[in-house]
Amino acid sequence: MLHHVPMKKQNKMMGQFSSNIYFTIQDKPTNVRQNKIFDNIFFDKNQTDEYVPGDQHVIRIDQMLNEFTGAINAQDAVGWFLKNVMDHCPIYANFRADIDTD
Repeated sequence: MLHHVPMKKQNKMMGQFSSNIYFTIQDKPTNVRQNKIFDNIFFDKNQTDEYVPGDQHVIRIDQMLNEFTGAINAQDAVGWFLKNVMDHCPIYANFRADIDTD
């Protein structure tokens, strides 16, 4: 399990998986403190052609709060989210659904 592991150690652990396993989040933190990869989407590259490579999609909800309120500095927004919401940032990956590859 790659949950709550420092990024440097997690990158080393990901290298131990089969070379067919692809992680959509490679080196972008997925926690509010921006120091760990808590969440990831992974799959066997030999089993799907639908993945659309590109950006690592991490939604910084703490930054969104600051954009909406405008009154909270970045450090306070992180603290507020850790206390009241969660320490994970949502992630997503793009997959094609407009072609049949089976």
